[in-house]
Amino acid sequence: MKEEELDALPWINGPETGNIRGFGFKDKKDPQRYQMMYDSMNEKLWCEAFGLIHAELWDEAEEKVNELSAYRGRCDMNLEMELRYGIAMRGVEEGSNKGIMDKNKFDLAWQTILFEIDRDGDSNLDGLIDKLCNLVEARIKALCPLKKWYEVNEKTYWSLNYEKGSTQTLLQAATLWLEVPKAAKRAYVNPTDYGDNAHDAIHCIVEELAKRGELIHARRVANEILDVDPTMTEFCGPGIFLSAVAECSESLEDLPTAHDSYTKLRRCKEGNEYCDMYDEDKESIFCKDVMPGTVDERITRTDVA
Repeated sequence: MKEEELDALPWINGPETGNIRGFGFKDKKDPQRYQMMYDSMNEKLWCEAFGLIHAELWDEAEEKVNELSAYRGRCDMNLEMELRYGIAMRGVEEGSNKGIMDKNKFDLAWQTILFEIDRDGDSNLDGLIDKLCNLVEARIKALCPLKKWYEVNEKTYWSLNYEKGSTQTLLQAATLWLEVPKAAKRAYVNPTDYGDNAHDAIHCIVEELAKRGELIHARRVANEILDVDPTMTEFCGPGIFLSAVAECSESLEDLPTAHDSYTKLRRCKEGNEYCDMYDEDKESIFCKDVMPGTVDERITRTDVA
């Protein structure tokens, strides 16, 4: 900011009484700037960059973060992450078909968030997992068509229409969603606290892959989510994915794997109502060519020992 522009700003008390003049903001997302004094150049540059990021003035924020990095001789990864996330999400409206995320901007934001999680610094790790979820949803909008979900107060909300996506798109989407519980585990954040979106999406993807006859892909994706988060959330037990592995394996005539998965499903039913597969309706869920039956009947018919 030029000296004459700084002179025109009203004053506000800064964090320190120093002798380096700069600008700052009263509140996050408030674009009004004020003159304030800083104790050091490092403090001035950091606070100005922080304020610009939270005021969502992304072009200026990028310049200021670069200026701070040049001054320090190293990158402030926390600010860099907030900047890259904000730039990637610019113009992308959650719950609507507005805004398609640029892949390069997504990649930069994705990499810096994962770096922050793995760095295990003083970041808000819960908030980073939320950001990963938002990035995944926004990125998949660029890969997969949307369908109208519902309307409230004349506003239309959209959801991802996996039925219209290519098989390659479904596998890309599954890979992205699987990173959410993986990252949560690495951050020592309970993955089930953030898993509902990922589990629901992967359930839809596995179901669609199986419907298309892509049974090996469907089984692999179901196995991966079970490996990452075997207990799931209280609203999404592992039963649905164990069923997917079992049915796909039985359809592929891999009876030992089917038997093992049905047996695991039988064990996890105890005390988990979300694992009560085939109790009321004996029909298969993912593979219609697989014979109906209760879990016990399925265990018996796949037992080749």
